[in-house]
Amino acid sequence: MANIIVRARETLQDVNILKDQVLYMSVEVTRANCDGPHGEIFATQVAKTCAAIDGRTQVVAQALITAVRLALEPRSNSKTTLGYGIKS
Repeated sequence: MANIIVRARETLQDVNILKDQVLYMSVEVTRANCDGPHGEIFATQVAKTCAAIDGRTQVVAQALITAVRLALEPRSNSKTTLGYGIKS
């Protein structure tokens, strides 16, 4: 596990997230009724971190869903189910 974390830290700066993926995060923040811009920032960083842990340099759908669940659902002021608006 320690090796995975070390490699993820090294990879994190190289992980890319597409504009459409950031837009998806914005939509989920709106659906979650989160206050302020922090939800989108945190969710984007979590998605990139998930990709780095998986050894990827590109964010994939599963990383987005995980980020929504970890970063947005706890901040949500809505009872709407989040994270299911994309295809994996």
